[in-house]
This record gives sequence, structure tokens and C-alpha cells, in this order.
Amino acid sequence: MPSELLIGGAAAAPVKDVTTANFMAEVVDGSFDAPVIVDFLARYPEASVDLRTGHAMIDLVQEAFDLAISAQPTPDSTLVRRHLATLSLMLCGAPAYFKKHSAPQSPADLASHNCLRYPYAPFEDGWRFLDAGGNPVTARISGSLISSSPETTRAAAVAGIGLMITAPFLIEDLLASGALVPLLPGYRAQQCEINAFYPHRRHLAAKVRAFIDMLVDRFAEQQRWLDAKAEQ
Repeated sequence: MPSELLIGGAAAAPVKDVTTANFMAEVVDGSFDAPVIVDFLARYPEASVDLRTGHAMIDLVQEAFDLAISAQPTPDSTLVRRHLATLSLMLCGAPAYFKKHSAPQSPADLASHNCLRYPYAPFEDGWRFLDAGGNPVTARISGSLISSSPETTRAAAVAGIGLMITAPFLIEDLLASGALVPLLPGYRAQQCEINAFYPHRRHLAAKVRAFIDMLVDRFAEQQRWLDAKAEQ
């Protein structure tokens, strides 16, 4: 699952006059935001960026950040939300795990499995799926590992510790090698939205508007790639 991107800083001004833009980001993968940061700095050499990454959504106004990129919902209803991309997820496990456990045949079976969890998932203690008819199904889960580190969760899944749910492109090497195998082919894991959040549309600084426009273009390109990966 996703990490976070915050960019914060100066008062509203033309981009060419900006000193610092402050951003917070829950970054799914560096290929999403890094090219935008680089392009932004190249296009506006007078500007500078203060980029912080993390997992928990922060108070943008109190922390003086201009923008957050996150796959999490925000409790602040005053923030403006700009949709960037939709992330498909996949349930998977390692052959080593199935030497000791039977493979789940339905989401309900996950209640008896060790599920490796992400602490900031928007669906809390349940993993959500759609059945073949498009009907929502929620699986109540528990497990021995809760981790915000994708590397740790990957390692635990490959070692046969438990099952994980993640974006296919993050584990395509493990799927290709057979180290992890997809599960529940008759169900589709609920998709996850990646959004940009920022305060006060009427007072949106030129630097933030420019950066958001670049983000939208970049994520539109990445969405086509993500969709292709999800269909493989």
C-alpha cells in the first residue's frame, strides 16, 4: 500500500516568485511522484521543494503544507480533493505458506488465515472484494504482522508467514518467478484511490496549481500502465 507526499510553504504567488513549495506524500512508488518533482524544479528554477514522506495523513493547515498526495481518506472535510489515479490490488501468498495451509476459496475463508496488514489501510480490519456479480464482500482478518514497510511485508509473504494484499506492479517480479501466487480468482480486491488534497481552492497558490496540473498529467500516463499491469 501506499506512503505519503506533502509539499508545503509560501503564500500565494506566481510560480516564478515562489521560494519554497511544501508537499507531503504517501508515495505508492517513486516512479509516480519523483519525475514530477524533477520536472517542476527544472521548469521553475526559482522555486524549491520541501517534500516529506510518511504514512499518516497530517493536518495540512496546521503543519503549513501546500499539498498532500495520499491513498487515504482525510478527516478534514474542508480540503479540496483532486483524483489522480485508481490503484488495483491483489491478494497473494507464497507456495511455502500453502505447504501448511489450504488456499482460501472465498473471502470468508480469510478469517482463518494469517493476514499481513498495513496499519493505514482505509478499510481497517477488513479486506474488501467484489464477487463475479459485482457485489461487495468484506473479509474480517487478523494476523501476526502489521507493518507500514512494504519491504517487510513482502519478505514475510515470500517466507510463507502469511497472505498479503498489494498492488500487482509492486510484486510483478515475485509473481513472475512464482515466489508469490495470486489468490481468489473469482473475486476482485477493492480498488484504492490516489488523491491530491489541498486547502482553499479560492486561495490556491500558483505553485500548487502548476504542480497539481503536472501531477494529473503524470498520473494519467501511469493509470494506463497500472491498468495494463492489473490485467496481466
